[in-house]
Amino acid sequence: MIRVLALAGGLCGAAALSQFPEYSQQYLQRLAGAVDELSAVVAAFDASAEGVGLTRAEALDEMGGSTFQTRLRADMQGNIARLDRLSADYAALSGTVPLER
Repeated sequence: MIRVLALAGGLCGAAALSQFPEYSQQYLQRLAGAVDELSAVVAAFDASAEGVGLTRAEALDEMGGSTFQTRLRADMQGNIARLDRLSADYAALSGTVPLER
């Protein structure tokens, strides 16, 4: 009985682990897509700031005065922080083989 359970458990584990490399590859592709999209959003914000002679930090500081602008500033700060975090994750994972991920 124990042998049957061990065999069944082994087969289930092998089936699950055989899918891991593909899952890992798809996760890395999705992460790269998120980094690309956030990079475009942050680059557009930086270009807008530069267009009026401001740095990113100066532009964020100037956003305020109304509830909408304050929320927009918080959203942009969140996007920038998320881009930094996802870029670091992507850099850490992109140089590894699927089994190391």
